[in-house]
Amino acid sequence: MFNYLKNKWNELIKEEYLLEVWFLNDEGGKTKKSFRLKSISKKTNNHIKGTMIDDTPLELKTVDPFDFCLRKIY
Repeated sequence: MFNYLKNKWNELIKEEYLLEVWFLNDEGGKTKKSFRLKSISKKTNNHIKGTMIDDTPLELKTVDPFDFCLRKIY
């Protein structure tokens, strides 16, 4: 019961996103990186800009398009 109330409270108050990005490496494979964000200001296949949980800015900008998955946690 307590976990249910805690999750509902976090959904109302908090905003948190999980960003998973797959980059192409030199060997033709893909490398995955994960980031936890509290806000996102721009998202395209070449440019993602936001703020991480610890208030540090995050900006990913590439010439080649990359794959990403953005999920809202709270």
